[in-house]
Amino acid sequence: MEGNFSAPAQTMTVDGVLTDFDGTIIDSTEAIVKHWHKMGKLLRVNPEVILATSHGRRSIDVLKLYDPSLATPEYVSHIEGLIPKEFGHDAVEVPGARALLDQLEAVHAPWIIVTSGTRALVTGWLDVLKMPWPETMVVSEDVSEGKPNPQCYLLGQQRLGLPKHADMIVFEDAPAGVRAGKAAGFKVLGLATTHGIEQIREAGADWIVRDMESVTMESYESGKLRLRIVNALMYALHRATLRQSRHFKPPQIHTEIMPLVVPGMMGQGGGEDKTNSWMSKLAGKTLGDSHSETSFAKKDLPKESRIIESGGFGTMDHKPDRLNVHLGDDGTVSKVTHG
Repeated sequence: MEGNFSAPAQTMTVDGVLTDFDGTIIDSTEAIVKHWHKMGKLLRVNPEVILATSHGRRSIDVLKLYDPSLATPEYVSHIEGLIPKEFGHDAVEVPGARALLDQLEAVHAPWIIVTSGTRALVTGWLDVLKMPWPETMVVSEDVSEGKPNPQCYLLGQQRLGLPKHADMIVFEDAPAGVRAGKAAGFKVLGLATTHGIEQIREAGADWIVRDMESVTMESYESGKLRLRIVNALMYALHRATLRQSRHFKPPQIHTEIMPLVVPGMMGQGGGEDKTNSWMSKLAGKTLGDSHSETSFAKKDLPKESRIIESGGFGTMDHKPDRLNVHLGDDGTVSKVTHG
């Protein structure tokens, strides 16, 4: 995990805690991967295609993409309820999560789970891992639209019995969830447990930490919860590091050119015209801290490709044709040429 997680300790006072579940309290990544591989066979869809966009989204919304006939609350509840039973040994606690929830429970502080999972999934995992239960929760069945729509977090605040002007903090690991929390008007602490730092930062997280060990409760008095955050990402230093990476000039490469590796663009379904069309969409984009998976809409990218981070450079993770990305003085792309 890149980044300097050594920011000075901070304290904040809130009225309540809204926490995501998977990736924040538990990590069931291995179980979910096995689940979607199983579902991929049923749907006759490459499970890797499903997994590329499923994290942080409701299963009912994922199924709508591949087989709308299965996208019913009853079916989704059934298949998700099987996950803890079939793959229970593949989930673990996120470090620090149990300790924090125990602290909140001990003083009856207001906290609630707000998740894209079904009630059957969440309660199944809470039973298997023997984690603290909140008095109430918001699950997939409770909302008409999933994250990044803020509906779930606003409902969570309401179910805690707190007024609209209450100060809330959201714990989230997925960019969609971070955006949901911010859209609700709340402070968001992002966990770099399942996604890259840049994805969480670009989604708008107010802090980024490695896991829940960075968060402890200091006190709960007169309805006010005082939390301490340690070892958060040092944003200023992180941005400076990315800027240095972006302007780093490897030996024997022209000082205003950085390679952007793009796979499968030449001679496939459109050839030169398709390549030039995609290249033109890079104009004005910034490499480095703004160049990540979330920087481009899916329609702007070749279907079989995705952007990954590599030392501050934007690269593709397949065998490439090479393009040269020319940067202007402000760090944005001025033009793209064939290498």
